[in-house]
Amino acid sequence: DLMYGAYYKYRNILDHFGEDTNDNDMVSIDYDNKVDKEYYINGIEHAGIKNLVIFCKNKDECKKVFSNGKYNIYYVENMDACNELILFSMFKNNIISGSTNTLWASYISHYDNKIVVAPEIMKDNGYNNITIYL
Repeated sequence: DLMYGAYYKYRNILDHFGEDTNDNDMVSIDYDNKVDKEYYINGIEHAGIKNLVIFCKNKDECKKVFSNGKYNIYYVENMDACNELILFSMFKNNIISGSTNTLWASYISHYDNKIVVAPEIMKDNGYNNITIYL
């Protein structure tokens, strides 16, 4: 049942960005207000993708960081941890905050050529699928 909920949410996100949107056209972001805003901005620039799917606890707080007219944004707000893990793993490109949940989600993602941006502090975890440390 968890897979269905995440799958339908993913389909809604694709529809939000338009019928021609595919997995290469989006980047998911695990937003944590304890992480420097510049980390996210640099991660988005490295990914080079304008369709952002932002996982956050408070949409209004996230809007202060990301709503500048440069991006197309879909906010995933207050999702339970199990569904969030599954949904996050469905994205090809991820910017993770340093949480182990999103690290695992990006790890179990079935894509081979994915972009995974992680904070420099996570380098010691030895996860070889992280493409960019900032």
